[in-house]
Amino acid sequence: MGDEQKREEKRRRSEKYLEIQFDFLKHLTTLNSAITVVVLAVYQTGKLSGLVFLSLVFFGASLIVALASMYTIMLNLMVGSVRERIPWEVLWSGSLFFGGLVAFAYFALAGG
Repeated sequence: MGDEQKREEKRRRSEKYLEIQFDFLKHLTTLNSAITVVVLAVYQTGKLSGLVFLSLVFFGASLIVALASMYTIMLNLMVGSVRERIPWEVLWSGSLFFGGLVAFAYFALAGG
């Protein structure tokens, strides 16, 4: 394989990797939006709890980080800049989402 072919293969592999990250974030934003609606419905029932508020903060932060990461990935794909590492934004977004789930699950299992 020539040098040009290796670069092209690396570029294609990197673009595919960014597309997979984008899809992950897309699904995460969908889950974030759905669970936030559920949490807000519980919040409206009058069961006000610090854990419910904390889960909303986690889900909101996760959604913001995920959307910002998706924007960054779109820009990278448009200009041809590629990264082969897992960006910290993807890890943060997933971790914040998980934190929100844990807080809400603890609230639900503890009986409000």
